[in-house]
Amino acid sequence: QFSQLATPASAADHVRLGRAHLELHSAAALAQADAQFQSALALDANHAEANFLKALTLFATLEQGTAFQTALNGLGIVKGDLYQGGYSIPTDGNGDMIPTPGTHTSSGIDYLINTVLPVLTTIRTHLDKAASPAFATSLSDSESAASYVEIDAGDVLGIRAATYALEAIIRLLQTYDAGVSVADLITENNQATLTAESLFD
Repeated sequence: QFSQLATPASAADHVRLGRAHLELHSAAALAQADAQFQSALALDANHAEANFLKALTLFATLEQGTAFQTALNGLGIVKGDLYQGGYSIPTDGNGDMIPTPGTHTSSGIDYLINTVLPVLTTIRTHLDKAASPAFATSLSDSESAASYVEIDAGDVLGIRAATYALEAIIRLLQTYDAGVSVADLITENNQATLTAESLFD
């Protein structure tokens, strides 16, 4: 696959190589794809396709950061994988979730505020450069790890709007200080005593 690709010499070459990495469906390959799209932008900062793909991989590679793993640990969640799944809270033989002492939703909220919010701003910067009316591209089923997708300027604007919606949710969590003990929530859930009111006690 890669042997058929010449050493990249242009932004378009880096985009093609990045797309080839997307087809491998692994965290390492995703990081390589992200790096190739960044290399494309180093040669042509306004390359629309490179900007769009960089926006996607920038968000997708968040899970590879140390801050993401720290947030998972703080929530008591076992690490999984973007492609294989597996993110979960451990369960016992009866299927009940196992509470981890000291876990708290503030770990996730802090991660969203300190790590995700700045990335959303950068993502929008890339999407702005792929939002011209003439923009059109696609992702093969191999590249998306799901199904063939066609993308045009309207889709780009929709994704951009979604980043603002996500930011609004994060700001609400921040404003209302929605922190609560995860261990307590799990215990109440296992005991069938969890209610909406107990979330805010």
